[in-house]
Amino acid sequence: MVGITMRGDKALFRKINRIADKKTQRRMLRPAVRKGANQIVKAWRKLAAKDTGGYRKALGVIVRANLKSNSIYAAIGPRMGVKTRKDGTKKYATWVKPKGQTVYNPAKIAHIVERGGKNRRIVKNWLGQEGVEKDVGIPKAQPSMHAAVNSSKGAVRMAMVAELRKQLQKEAMKK
Repeated sequence: MVGITMRGDKALFRKINRIADKKTQRRMLRPAVRKGANQIVKAWRKLAAKDTGGYRKALGVIVRANLKSNSIYAAIGPRMGVKTRKDGTKKYATWVKPKGQTVYNPAKIAHIVERGGKNRRIVKNWLGQEGVEKDVGIPKAQPSMHAAVNSSKGAVRMAMVAELRKQLQKEAMKK
């Protein structure tokens, strides 16, 4: 788990804290958090493994709110329900696998791509053959998430501050 905490620009945060309504604060912060998270996704896609491109295409953002602590957070990673063919084209959960095609779900292999895997041994028992074994090998780790977060911290902050200013102006126009 990787986290970025917004600090700085005290005048901007004072303006946001002056708004008494917590719901309005969340409504202003949500687009700012999404803009910042999208900066991380862009950097992650540039650094992600390039096998078929399906892992990269599945990366996305979900913005959530914790009402008890009045905080907004973004979950960044491969989206669930996206399945990818070996040729790199993606389809969503209702997609039926064509005969003879290899299909994988990037959300289920993300931990292997980031951290690597262990040696796998496949036992085939086709046509009555006993114990035909094959070593598949060890998948190498191709970490890109932490590098993407570290390389995009400045862009995240700039995007979030710009969006917060935009949301403050929008809110001021309503009153």
